[in-house]
Amino acid sequence: MTVLPFPKPHQVKCQAYIPGKDTHQSNVDRWDEPQIVMVHGWAPTSSRQNVKPVDGRRAVELELDLFTPIGTPNGPRWKWIMKGEVFEQIGEAEDFSTGPWEREGGLRINLRRTSG
Repeated sequence: MTVLPFPKPHQVKCQAYIPGKDTHQSNVDRWDEPQIVMVHGWAPTSSRQNVKPVDGRRAVELELDLFTPIGTPNGPRWKWIMKGEVFEQIGEAEDFSTGPWEREGGLRINLRRTSG
């Protein structure tokens, strides 16, 4: 039986987080140039509270799960751009490559965008 790989129909961009220091040794955040990555897709988190207000601010956070092939470069604080919206990666990716299925698994990357 031939097992086909999961399709990767969606194109997104990612930007690696590059921590640094300025001349006064203060933390300086910067990101690498955007790179194109093909992914399986994305969806709202399993929580019904994937859109929530931010305490003390007129802001709203939206969380998404991004599904990518094994080996997709990623890391905490990386930026992901999907359909013009910028999200920040929260923590490390979760690896689902050790399942009982005949297909290769993938990564689940938690993303967050704050508006307002």
